[in-house]
Amino acid sequence: MRYELFDFQKKAVDELLSKMQRMQRRYHEDHELSSVLLTAPTGAGKTVISAAVAEGLFVGNDITSDDPHAVILWLSDNPPLNEQTKHRFAVSADALNERTDMIIIDETFAISNRKMQPHHIYFLNRQKLSTRAKLANSSEGGRTFYDVLTDTIEDEDINLYLMIDEAHLGIGTGDNKGTTENENKTIYAKLIDGQSGINPPMPVVIGITATPTRFQNAMQGRANRNTMSPVVVKNESVRNAGIIKDTIELRSPKSSQKALNQDLRQACAKLAEMSAHWNAYCLHNEAEPVIPLLVVQTEDKVTDESLENMCKEIRQVLTEIDTDVFANCFGEHEDRDNAYAKIPYISPDSLQDHTEIKILFAKDAISTGWDCPRAEVLYSRRKRSDKDYIHQMLGRMIRTPLARRIDSDEVLNTVACYLPEYDETSVKDVADLIKNDNDLGSTTNVTANPVVAGWYSETKQTLQSILDVADDEKKAEHVVTAIGNVSELPEGVELHNTLFDVDYNADGKTSNSNTHSANNVEQNFDTSSKPSNLQRPEPRKSRVVINKPVIEQAVSNMPATRDANEDAALKESFEGIVSRHSQQTDIDKFILLFSAINILTGITDPAGNPWENDLLLQEDFCNKIDAAIVAHPMQFEQSLRDISYRKQVVVKVDVLGNKIIDDGAPAEEIEIDEARVISIYQEVVRKFGNSDYVKAYCKKHNPEERAEVDREVIKRLGAVISCMEVFTELEHWADSKAHELIEKHKPNKGRMNEDQLQKWDNEVEGRANPWVERNLSVPTRVLNQSEVYKAYRKHVITSQKDGLAHLQLSIMEDRIVEKEIADSYNVAWYRNTPKNLNCSLSIPWISGSKPNGDLIYENMYPDFIFFEKNNNDQITRNIIDPHGDWLGDSIPKLKGYIEYLRDHGNDFAKVLAVADTPKEYRYLDLKDPAVVKAILDNTDGNAKTLFENQDISHTYMRIE
Repeated sequence: MRYELFDFQKKAVDELLSKMQRMQRRYHEDHELSSVLLTAPTGAGKTVISAAVAEGLFVGNDITSDDPHAVILWLSDNPPLNEQTKHRFAVSADALNERTDMIIIDETFAISNRKMQPHHIYFLNRQKLSTRAKLANSSEGGRTFYDVLTDTIEDEDINLYLMIDEAHLGIGTGDNKGTTENENKTIYAKLIDGQSGINPPMPVVIGITATPTRFQNAMQGRANRNTMSPVVVKNESVRNAGIIKDTIELRSPKSSQKALNQDLRQACAKLAEMSAHWNAYCLHNEAEPVIPLLVVQTEDKVTDESLENMCKEIRQVLTEIDTDVFANCFGEHEDRDNAYAKIPYISPDSLQDHTEIKILFAKDAISTGWDCPRAEVLYSRRKRSDKDYIHQMLGRMIRTPLARRIDSDEVLNTVACYLPEYDETSVKDVADLIKNDNDLGSTTNVTANPVVAGWYSETKQTLQSILDVADDEKKAEHVVTAIGNVSELPEGVELHNTLFDVDYNADGKTSNSNTHSANNVEQNFDTSSKPSNLQRPEPRKSRVVINKPVIEQAVSNMPATRDANEDAALKESFEGIVSRHSQQTDIDKFILLFSAINILTGITDPAGNPWENDLLLQEDFCNKIDAAIVAHPMQFEQSLRDISYRKQVVVKVDVLGNKIIDDGAPAEEIEIDEARVISIYQEVVRKFGNSDYVKAYCKKHNPEERAEVDREVIKRLGAVISCMEVFTELEHWADSKAHELIEKHKPNKGRMNEDQLQKWDNEVEGRANPWVERNLSVPTRVLNQSEVYKAYRKHVITSQKDGLAHLQLSIMEDRIVEKEIADSYNVAWYRNTPKNLNCSLSIPWISGSKPNGDLIYENMYPDFIFFEKNNNDQITRNIIDPHGDWLGDSIPKLKGYIEYLRDHGNDFAKVLAVADTPKEYRYLDLKDPAVVKAILDNTDGNAKTLFENQDISHTYMRIE
C-alpha cells in the first residue's frame, strides 16, 4: 500500500483474506458455495480495505500468500462509483498498478473475452445486465456475459471472487430469505445463485457495506450456501482513529407550521460558523485549508422556481458568496441556473477536489458511495424512513476532513443535519436507531433537536448579557458578540441580518422566528471572485427581541453559589483530571520506531533543525544488523544457505519393477533466479516496514551499486528476516530505540502542534504503552443536548436557553444525581461519556489476553464526577459510578479502577462503585485498602458477593 493503514484496517484485511482463501479452498475440495460480509461504519475506509485485500490476494502480504489464480469481479449499483473505486484502488496500492489489470466491463466484453483472466479486477455495474442490455443478450456475436462467467467458473485454474460494493443495494429488502427457481430473479440473484442451463452459481461472494442487515438476511436464506461469520470493523476503532466525527446533530422543527426556509437559513448560518472555525484552525495550525460544503437534498421533482427560491434564501444569509459556488448532482446530469445562481452538474465522486463549490444540490446521490469529507452541513427536504437509506445518507456526512479528530475545537468534530420534513418523533426514532444499531455505532453521539450548551460561566454570561440589553440599548453590540457564535439562539431571542435597534417584549410575547445571521460570524468564503451582476437584496432593519421573564428565570436557575472565582477553580479542577485511554493493538516494533522518527524529523526547532536525525538512525540500523549476524553466526549461515538455494530432489523409478531406486545420490541444489531475488527484497521491505532503511543497508554494503553485489546483499537481508535469533535481536533494538525516543521527547510534547501531538499519541505512545494519558480539557466552545430529556441543575455544561442540563439518565443514575446535588457542599457535577475523548475520563481495564500473552485493554467511562467545596474552600473531586455488579466483567473493571487509582488516587476525595441491591443501593469505597484487597483476592469473578459483604460495603441510599 502507498500509505500506512490504521490498525483496525490491517486487522480487517488479514481476517477477510484468510476467510476468502478458506472459502475458495472449500469450493475446490467440496464444491461448497459460501459468502462473507465485510461491514464497517461509513467512513472507515472500506474501499481502502478492499484495495489492500486485492493487493494481498494478488501479491501476498505478511499473513497470507498470494493466489496466482485469483480474479476479482467487482459489482456495484452505480457506474460512477466503479470509476471512483478503480481510481482509488490505483492510488492506494502500488502492486495493483504494477501487477494487475483493472478493467471496466463494457458492452463488447462478451464478444472480445472468452473468460476472465487471473490477476485482473473487472468492474461491473448491474445496469449492464438488464434484460435489454447488450451484455445480457446473445444478439451480438452469439455470446453473453453469462457465457464468459460460466467459462470462468468452470475453469479449475481460475479462482473467481465476487465482491459486491454497497451490498445493501440490489439484494432485495432482506425480508425474502432466498429466491426460488420459479421466481423472477434479480440481477444480483442471477449472478449469486446462477440460472439453470445458463450460468452456475458464484463460488465465493463477499458483501461490503455499512448496513449489513439486507445482505446477511439474503445470504442466510439461500439454500446450499454457507454463510461465514462477518468481518466486523468496530465503531470504536474507527472513532478512536479520528476519521469520523464524534457527534451528529439531527435538527428538526418544533412545530409543523415552521417554514422550511427558516431551517435552510439556519443551515447556512451553520455553514458560515463551520467555515470560520475551519479557517481559524487551518491558519493557526498551518494545515491544508478546509472549505466546508452545504449539501441541500431536494425532493425528486424539484422545480426551477423552488431552486431559485432556495438560492435566494442562501444568498440572503451568506451575502459574501457569488453565483458560481453552486452545483448539482441530479440524476439528469443537466446544468441548472436562475437569477441567483449558476448550478452546473458535477459528478459526486469529483466533488471533494472542487473546493470552489460550497453549495451542492442533490437528490438521492448522497446516499451512495461518493466520498466528500468536507460535507459539514446537510439540509434535507426529503422524508425517508428506510433504515439503510438513513444510515447511508448520514454516513456521507460523518467523515473528518483532515482524517483526524480536532482536539482544540469541539465544533469541528460535529456534523449538523437539518431535517425540516421530520417531526419530533421521527427524529427521535432516527437518533435511537443510530445509537443502538451496529451500523453507525453506539459510540457516535447523536443528538435529536439539540439545544446549544456550553461551560457554566459562558452560559451565564450570555444569558445575563441578553438581560442587560433590555435596560441599556447601547449594549446591543455586546449581545451580538456574546451570542454571535451560537448556532441556535435562546428561546425568546431573534437576531436578523444587521442590528439597528432593540425591542424589549415586556409581556413575554416573541416572534416564531429563530434565525441567526451569518454576518456575525467570521466567514471563510472566497471573496476574490468576480463581483456578481445580480442585485443583492437590501438588508432588513433587524432587531433583537427579548423575552425578559424567560431569560430571568433561566438565570435564576443557575447555581447562585458559583461565582467567577469559584468557576475558575472548577475549571482548574476539571482540567486537572488525568484520563488514561487505551489504544493497544498488536504492534510491529519497526513500525513503532519508524513512526516515531518520521514525526520527530518533521519537527524543527526555531533555528530550523529537525528534532532527530534520520540518517544517524539509519546508520545505527545497519550496524545493528551486522552485529546481530556476528552474534548468531551458525543460525544465520543456515538461513542464508536455505534462502540462497532451493533443493531439487531426484527420484529414480524402476518402471518395470514399479519401485523407487535409492542410489544414495544427494539432492541437487539450484541457485535462486532473479524473480526470487525481487520477491525476497519485497518481503524484506514489508518485514521492516521502511524501504529507505533497507536501501541504506544495501548502499552500505554496495556503495558502487553493482548488480551482482546487490543480489548478494538482498539474499543476506532475506536470511536476516528468516533467522529467528537475528530478527528477534533486531526487534528488541527497535523497541528499545522507540522507547528511548519516547522518554527523550516527553518534556517536548508541549511544543508539538495539535496534528503532531495527535499523531504522537496515537501512532507512538498509544502503540508503545497500554494507554495514553492526558489531562481533560474544558469543551472549547459549545456542545449540544436534547431538549426532550429531563433538565438538571449544577451541571458544568448547561443549555444557553434555560441554564440547565438536558440529559437522559436511568432511574438509578437520576437518584444518585439528585442526592448528590442536593448536598450543600456540592458545587457542580459532570456526566462523563465517551463521546469526546478530550473531555471524557477514561480508565482502562483488562478484558483478556492474546495468544502471545499480551494483555487486551478496553476503556470504561465512570458515569459521574461530582465537585465539592470543602471547609478549606478547596474544590475536591469525587467519582460515583453506578456499577453493574451482575455483569461478568465487573471484577476486571473494578481492578481497572484500582490500577488507575494507584497513580491518581490522590486526585479524588472518594471513588465509589454503587450497585443496586434489594431495597437499597450499596457502595464499595475503592480507596479503602480492605476493599482493594477483597477485589484483588477475588477468584470467583462475582462482584455481587463484594457488595453483599457488609464488612466492606456500605449503604448509599435506601429505596422505597
